[in-house]
This record gives sequence, C-alpha cells and structure tokens, in this order.
Amino acid sequence: LHFTSDGEPWSLALADLDLDGRTDVLAGNRFQHRITVLRSRIGGLPNVSPYGAGTPSCFGTVTLAAIGPPKIGVPIWGFDANQAPRNSGGFLLLTDSQDLAGSDLFGIGANLHVDLVMATQLFALPLPTGPSGAGFSLVQIPNNGALVGLSFYVQGLWIEKASAKCSASIYGVVTSKGVAFTVVP
Repeated sequence: LHFTSDGEPWSLALADLDLDGRTDVLAGNRFQHRITVLRSRIGGLPNVSPYGAGTPSCFGTVTLAAIGPPKIGVPIWGFDANQAPRNSGGFLLLTDSQDLAGSDLFGIGANLHVDLVMATQLFALPLPTGPSGAGFSLVQIPNNGALVGLSFYVQGLWIEKASAKCSASIYGVVTSKGVAFTVVP
C-alpha cells in the first residue's frame, strides 16, 4: 500500500485515534511543521465485533482488534492491543460467555466484558505490551470443523506499574474493550 503525506514525512506514529479498534497513522512532516493523519478506513472484519468500554489506562480507552478473520487452521491469528499500560505483562482472557454491559466481578474497579462465572471455557493467553503500550496475543484456532459457527469473547487485562498508576481501579487494573468473534471455515 502507498499513502501520500504533506511535505516530507520525517517520523511516523501508530495509534487508534478514533477508538474504532483499527490502527491509524500519524506522519510528522519535516519542513511544513504539520502532522498528517491517515485514518484507517478499512471496514470491520466479518464475524468480529468490538463491544463495551473496559477500564481506561493513562492513555485512554484500550482497544483490542483482531488481525484478520477468525478462520480455522490459520497459523498466525490473534489480537492487537493499543493504548494499554506501557511495558506491562497482561493477559488476553478468552471465554465462551459474554458480559455485554460489563461488571466488576471482584470489586477491584475493573470492568470485565467476559463472563467468568457462566463460561464453560476460559483461557488466559499472554498479552505483553511494549514501550508504546501496544501488544499482540497469538490465538491459534485448530483446524477442526466442529469449531465453525462457535462464538467466543475476548478482553485484555493488565496491571499498571505502581509508579505509573492513573486508572480508576484501586489496584491499577486496566481492561480493554471486549471483542466477540465467530469462527469461520
């Protein structure tokens, strides 16, 4: 893909500026002292939909977005997180039960959009973040036709470092928006 930018692009930054779950590009222009914003206009993925608000981090609402359609047997598929606590260990919670409105099940000031009580399947996958607050969690969907048509729900969860705590949670817990997906062939 090729994009145009005013002047001479000098530096780039990636962020989900409009909180739609898709990464946008900012280009700093060297001589014109402008910033070009290239918003992602790619339509949402079929069988994948974000929901809820989560518990914001210091950088705003944490977004979670699938990197492609949830197909069986795809070796590299998963979720990108943006605006999460920086350099933080985290988890992608994956269940078969959704809490659409969100609730604070443990009274820790964190809004969960995956239903840990009603779930019959629960997985916690690594979702670490780097210096920009972005992270990736690999979700491998087995090449098993029995999974086609099943729906799952995911949400990212991190704990802020004490020195950087600014979330509303008394324990520094930050959660992403939830994402629902249905497995396709």
